[in-house]
Amino acid sequence: MRIGSRIFFLLFEVLLITLYCPSAFSAEGFEWGHFRVMPALSLSERYTDNIYLNHTNTVSDFITEAAPTLALDFALATKNYLTLRYAGEFRAYSNTDNFSKDAQHAGLFWTWETPKESTLRVGLQADFDSLQPYSLSDRYKAYKGKEVFGETTLKLTAFTDIGIRYGHTIRRFDDSLYAIDDFNQDAVAFSAAYTKFYITEPVISYTFSHLYNQEIEDPFRDLTVQTFLIGVQWKPTGELAGFFKPGYFHITSKSGDKTSGFAMDVAMTYQPTVFTQFKIRVYRNPVRSTVFARESGNYYISTGGNINAYYSRWYPITVDATVLYTNNNFNMRDIITDLRRTDNYFSAGLNVRYSLRECLTVLLRYEYRTNNSNIASFDYNENRAIASISFAP
Repeated sequence: MRIGSRIFFLLFEVLLITLYCPSAFSAEGFEWGHFRVMPALSLSERYTDNIYLNHTNTVSDFITEAAPTLALDFALATKNYLTLRYAGEFRAYSNTDNFSKDAQHAGLFWTWETPKESTLRVGLQADFDSLQPYSLSDRYKAYKGKEVFGETTLKLTAFTDIGIRYGHTIRRFDDSLYAIDDFNQDAVAFSAAYTKFYITEPVISYTFSHLYNQEIEDPFRDLTVQTFLIGVQWKPTGELAGFFKPGYFHITSKSGDKTSGFAMDVAMTYQPTVFTQFKIRVYRNPVRSTVFARESGNYYISTGGNINAYYSRWYPITVDATVLYTNNNFNMRDIITDLRRTDNYFSAGLNVRYSLRECLTVLLRYEYRTNNSNIASFDYNENRAIASISFAP
């Protein structure tokens, strides 16, 4: 489809949405008896000057995307409900033809909230997505992901909160050529907080995950990861909210290899005025490598953080900017160069939003991102721009 035709199509869709967008809706969608429906639609035009994320011979492209979402709640009783969710992404490319044209996500959940503020939630979700190609001769790698989970937050006493979650995840690629990135994962998470204190609360968390591949016997990619964090969290009652949790991680592979080190999870929000908000995130944690996403070895240690600044003084226009840095240290040497790969990833982005009406928002976004690796073939720079309009009653 020609770029001019696609832009005309987007403008036509914007006009239709504007005409049919009522001046006011319930903040939670449409309600009919025991049912609640929450539809949304986003239309966007994107530009990238390096769609394959290469360090040489870059290719630019325009991508038109329609992204509908739908959530349907059915109330079985008070604070006891079923939720069905769907999200889709449908894309058209101007200059390339080896990317997937769509992605689908669906989920079914049951939630029960007790009068004593405890919550139980169980569900299943499925993803039909792909990894991108990295050259004109490459192709996308389609996969299916499924998860079954159960989670609960328990109010054991007036001042003690407990959180427990179990999830079983499966990922399978459509083509057996990519079977090295298939996996099964069992994961358990536990957290506890003591909430008696007025501002800060002590908190601990523990996660255990076992990740294995049933299709390919590889003892180096059969991993057990444990993380223990202890720290404090701030109640969202003043200018400061969030948590600070340093700790420790330990990795064991079926081959007998062991790695351990310092872990961290920090998320803070500071709001000095009603118009200004700052968010800070800092992390250090192990991540399993996905070979066909150009990630080396079996896992890497990711250390980094980001800062986001949000300003709403000119509402209905709001502005926010984000800066992110991540250092990734991969556990194995590169087969070709015999180097132990280290990547330094940086991105900076600016968003400008304009709320045309209560249910209609226009977004303009620019982002620059770069990856600097000690192995030159993984270097790249990219400039991205997005213009979108979102409808969400």
